[in-house]
Amino acid sequence: MAELQRKLVRDLADECAGLSLALVIEPIWYPLPGEDPDTDQWRAQRVEGILASAREANALGVDMLKVEFPGYVDTPEGRQAAAAACARLDASVDVPWVILSAGVGYDDFRAQVEIACRAGASGHLTGRSIWRDAVSTHDPVEREKAIEQARGRLDELNTVTRAHGRPYTPARPIDEVLADLPPEWYRTWHA
Repeated sequence: MAELQRKLVRDLADECAGLSLALVIEPIWYPLPGEDPDTDQWRAQRVEGILASAREANALGVDMLKVEFPGYVDTPEGRQAAAAACARLDASVDVPWVILSAGVGYDDFRAQVEIACRAGASGHLTGRSIWRDAVSTHDPVEREKAIEQARGRLDELNTVTRAHGRPYTPARPIDEVLADLPPEWYRTWHA
């Protein structure tokens, strides 16, 4: 089964490259039947599994990784270990990577984004940690409050990313970019 998934990713990478589309892959770590996610041993295995999955996906020709946070932020020691794991992740991949929210509470996710960005992440692709409250209520007044809160959260995460994250692509002066483009480049950029 795993080799079929690897083949699928390699094939998608080739197809996306041929179409000039970026391929973002999201490897996810799942507990196996009988494993206890509340044990320290499982938590350590999860972190190592996240790192191994990122390295493997990186080797398959993807353009960006959307990864689970490799660690826990519930204690100062957990934050230190997570920062070390994020640094290991960054050192082991050569494509941009971002953190997914996995539905954790917003305060924990904000801490995760900052730790990951300081280690080399390019930011976040965010879901439930931002908008969960906005879609979980039908009361118009409460929904509007939750939408405003989601906007504020997104602004705050973007500020963290801009301050600490690595750009997806390095910035280049416009004169340099224009010098690298041949005349009428747009006629031949894609077959």
